[in-house]
Amino acid sequence: MVTLPRYPARLILDEAAVRMRGLLSADDFVRYCTERNLRVTRERLHRLEVLRAFRPLVRIDRGADGNGSIYLDGLPAPNSFWDQWIIESYSPFTEYSVPEIEDNRVVPLYSAFQVWDLDDVLRRLNYEIELDWHLEPDAVDPSWEEHMERVLEWTEKRLQERSSKRRAEAALAQYISNAYLPSTLSNRRTIHLPQSSWYGGVLAYDSDSWDWYQYRENWDSEKVAERFGVTQDSLMRAHRGLRWARQDCDPLFDWSNMVQFVSHRKRAQLRGDALRAQLFRQMAGLFRSLFEDLYEDDVESVDKALGIRLDSVPEAKVQQDPRLHLE
Repeated sequence: MVTLPRYPARLILDEAAVRMRGLLSADDFVRYCTERNLRVTRERLHRLEVLRAFRPLVRIDRGADGNGSIYLDGLPAPNSFWDQWIIESYSPFTEYSVPEIEDNRVVPLYSAFQVWDLDDVLRRLNYEIELDWHLEPDAVDPSWEEHMERVLEWTEKRLQERSSKRRAEAALAQYISNAYLPSTLSNRRTIHLPQSSWYGGVLAYDSDSWDWYQYRENWDSEKVAERFGVTQDSLMRAHRGLRWARQDCDPLFDWSNMVQFVSHRKRAQLRGDALRAQLFRQMAGLFRSLFEDLYEDDVESVDKALGIRLDSVPEAKVQQDPRLHLE
């Protein structure tokens, strides 16, 4: 499987891999998740970090006055800089004291792609009880203390069994977003190049002197594979997992061949599960592009249904051409 580097935030910030998809403050990440039908609060994010169940991608020390900013120039920073200003909160090798939630000095920043990781965490932690079952006249009084003890035991086991797979895939998606996200956001006619030189007051970078086409030409996919332990099999598995997740939650999946021609601006106006599915689609597209670069081969489009199909209408030749398929 894809593996998480020892210092994922350092790799991402050294590469300034936040140009196409910026990092989010805790409040912005909560809003981002809520729009995608993941119910979480800033308080819960802080609690999950204390429990080491879900962490921000990075914590940045803004100095004594809490107003400091970091300028990213796309070049490696010296060790002294990282030791002083950066907490590698997403790394499994980092132990640190989580600041109080009101602390505005050491601020947490999240990647939008961490929704993929958080989705798995919440599935393991959220628990529903149908209380109406206990209101029936002949219902046996439940032993809530014993019941909750079993639930907590079961939940703790599920958290311990959780692998770092999704965490690594979220970090990988952020790292390669500069190279592949513009074409992934394409409406099959044009590419989308977000432009920004400053956000959040925490990180700054210059977009005016940065050329995406030149960056793409100099992109080294082999270096990515080495840093994230990427193999042909692990990348195919990651891509397939995202395809399943997108297909499972997307209410618009049956119209995928039409939606892919809609502009990114319009797709961003979706809400709930449909918007979360678009994020999974983007991640799968990033991994597909990396796969093509590494192995000069292709994997199936994220818009193609997984599972057994008993029909072949339209015929396979037409399905391979999105425009013919749409017609």
